[in-house]
Amino acid sequence: VLLAAIMRALSDAGPSPSAADELPVARAPPAVVIAATAMEELLADLGSDGVSELLGVFARETRARLERIASDAMTPAVLLREVHTLKGAAGTVCAASLTRIAAALEQRLKAGGSIQAADIDVLSDAFDAYMKQAEALSIYAMPTA
Repeated sequence: VLLAAIMRALSDAGPSPSAADELPVARAPPAVVIAATAMEELLADLGSDGVSELLGVFARETRARLERIASDAMTPAVLLREVHTLKGAAGTVCAASLTRIAAALEQRLKAGGSIQAADIDVLSDAFDAYMKQAEALSIYAMPTA
């Protein structure tokens, strides 16, 4: 059931960008933050408690992953693996914009490119927008400090 929901979420995220695509460096909020149809299916399959738990794990792991990506202390192979994992995790939780941005970055890295500070900002903005929308839709409650 979970695998089927993940596959539907990934297919709803849209096509992967080509290696020539550049990431948007503007920090405007993305148009489609959550893949709505896939999220509805994920909620149907896992229930609200299951999705909330999944998003809690995603939030913790993604914050740590974004810090590692920004640290500039990784080899190109490890950086590529981190970005690939971010893309997959974002697809799993129906984070459409974050999935597309990570896919574009992954293609750039595979083509021998690098990650710039503006790219980290765009990734972080997409992650923040996703988490805020998930909270606004009552899919996830951010922990209080």
